[in-house]
Amino acid sequence: MKFNLLHRQLSRREMLRGSATLAHSAFLPHLFPAPLLRASAAGYTQQAPSDALAAERDWFNAFPLETERLGENLTMFSGPGGSAVVLNGADGKFVVETFVAPAWARLKQALDGLGNAPVKYVIDTHWHFDHTDSNAHLHAARATVIAHENTKKRMTQPHVLPVFYRGPNGALVDLHADPPPVEALPQQTFRASYKLQANGETLALQHFAPHIRTGHLRSF
Repeated sequence: MKFNLLHRQLSRREMLRGSATLAHSAFLPHLFPAPLLRASAAGYTQQAPSDALAAERDWFNAFPLETERLGENLTMFSGPGGSAVVLNGADGKFVVETFVAPAWARLKQALDGLGNAPVKYVIDTHWHFDHTDSNAHLHAARATVIAHENTKKRMTQPHVLPVFYRGPNGALVDLHADPPPVEALPQQTFRASYKLQANGETLALQHFAPHIRTGHLRSF
């Protein structure tokens, strides 16, 4: 399917804005006390529809999955929930991020298109569902999911995220996210740092403490 270049640029920009909105919204409770946040939202925050989380997943999944070669054995897939980066070689595939659940079939097809090597490791940079939704599928295929210990902790908890709901009556809403199944949780965690040797490369995983300007990119 061909897309008008301008349309594609606008779509990508819209997606990044949506991702940033979700990330910043998730970070709000870490910046402000809950009572203050609730008070500031009074008058325009409303309960999210029961299907709000499914609608959010569908919105991310509507974007085309694009492939960009970053190096001889490094590939980036982008579209339905940020980006996923794959280091591929004789030691297997090492995948960073896994997109939203509805995009699993497309992610699997893209991974299979890189060759027959199995996925050995999945690396979660943080707990948001649009980056961890396909963990369970890859774990079922015998991949090990690794993340910072805080990421696993957050994934075992229910969350209420203030986000802008893109429904017919768009408004700031409380989006309820239940913990994913146990199969989706990281099987291996680290506290400060961890290194993997794979396909001639060193994958250095490092924890960074939350920061007021860049904390939404860290493991909460």
